[in-house]
Amino acid sequence: MLNLFVYKWIHLAGVFLVFLAFGGLLVEQKFKLAKQRWASISHGVGMFLLLLGGFGMLARLGIHWPWPGWIVLKLGIWIVFGFWLVVTRRNWLPPAVSYTVLFGLALAATYFALWKPF
Repeated sequence: MLNLFVYKWIHLAGVFLVFLAFGGLLVEQKFKLAKQRWASISHGVGMFLLLLGGFGMLARLGIHWPWPGWIVLKLGIWIVFGFWLVVTRRNWLPPAVSYTVLFGLALAATYFALWKPF
């Protein structure tokens, strides 16, 4: 098992890949460019790294079932990030709305991770 520091870096690498993918998809959508496969691949790899790093940190911190509420909410945000790829690829919302929603979800996930309110 790796130490907590390594799991945090794995988790952050996942965050960076997911937002890099969404940035690329939103630029493609805004300027009507051809869909790039690398964005979907980056999204999938980033989502896996987010999950791996997150559960690795939970194991290292000794947090077991039943999880606190902030973990359940972060897992729900992770599911929304996974589904949001479909929303972005199918142009269901304008890029500005997608950007705002993703930014708000990222702020909420950061708040839950840092302050663990419940």
